[in-house]
This record gives sequence, structure tokens and C-alpha cells, in this order.
Amino acid sequence: MRTTADFALPGRFTALGTEPFWAAKVDGDRLTYSTPLDQRGRVVAVTRTAGPGFADIGGLLDGRPLRLRVTAGPCSDGMSDTVYPFSVERSVGPATERGCARPD
Repeated sequence: MRTTADFALPGRFTALGTEPFWAAKVDGDRLTYSTPLDQRGRVVAVTRTAGPGFADIGGLLDGRPLRLRVTAGPCSDGMSDTVYPFSVERSVGPATERGCARPD
């Protein structure tokens, strides 16, 4: 259920993580997920839900649940001096990693 306090996330954004490296480019209801071993990426149909302080982007990647939970707040990728406006928790199946995101 959406409320006025629900988190507003841009329609287009890029999330990324290091160690292991991954990227998710979200454009509306499509997400392109890539890794160093799959640089072209895989396109996944996704849905969006929002709650107080977070937004979830979810779909299936090779039959496994894929979820990005995005929250507002400064985030560092740990490898550069770049500060991103969003933090991300990425789950593919049972594996969960942290990353950062920025609007496109």
C-alpha cells in the first residue's frame, strides 16, 4: 500500500556493487543485470513496491528471485571517492550483497 511517506525512486537509475562486481540498470519495468562475466547483461521484467523509507525492485533472474531494496542516503562504493545518493541491498536467490545507486 502506498502512502505519502513512501519512498520516491527515479524511474531510471543504476545500482552497482563491488566485491563481487555487479550492476543493475533499471528503466521503468525493465532491469538489465550485468557482471564482469556477462557484460551485455540479462534483461529482467520487474515490479516496484514502495514503503516508508525504501523501494523494492523485484523479478526473476534465471529462475531465481532478484530483489533490489533501495534506501535514500549517502553511499560509498568503497573503491572510489564517489558518493551516491542511494544505498542498495541486492539479493539473487539466497545471496545478498550491498551496493550503491544513482539516478540516470
